[in-house]
Amino acid sequence: LSAFNVTHFSSGKQNVAIIDSVSALAIVPRGSVYAQDIIESQSTTNILNITGFTVALQLVYPTYSVNPSSKSPGGAEFYASPLNLSDARNVTMEYSVYPSADFDWVKGGKLPGLYGGHTGCSGGAAAEDCFSTRLMWRQGGAGKLYLYAPKRKQTNALCSDLQSVCNSEY
Repeated sequence: LSAFNVTHFSSGKQNVAIIDSVSALAIVPRGSVYAQDIIESQSTTNILNITGFTVALQLVYPTYSVNPSSKSPGGAEFYASPLNLSDARNVTMEYSVYPSADFDWVKGGKLPGLYGGHTGCSGGAAAEDCFSTRLMWRQGGAGKLYLYAPKRKQTNALCSDLQSVCNSEY
């Protein structure tokens, strides 16, 4: 896991595999999250672009599995710090997800995202001095942004899109 600099696994470490070469990607089963895409960090002094990773992070969801902390765990929960972003002003994370054609979306699940401030910016905690952004899937593969952000830094435009639902109680 050195390519991703995983700093902590909360659960699901047994469901993670690293595929080390581009040629191996041809045999990776669909349902993997690939980290070969672009990671960008822009600071006030320089721009860092890292592209062309040749490794893939594969997450396994065994049949009948549910959240990573259950008796039949699926997926994984972890924190990774592949880059030093302490001086970054803007950060973009991009990756690709390839679920199999028969993937059972069930009720939903979370995908990787960015966080800042501290690692406790989730689980219903107030986001006064931190943020986290994660994409989620819902039934049938519908997408959703799962955001924790300080209220004082949010603008009205955040929730003005008719396709957006802002629910601070969720």
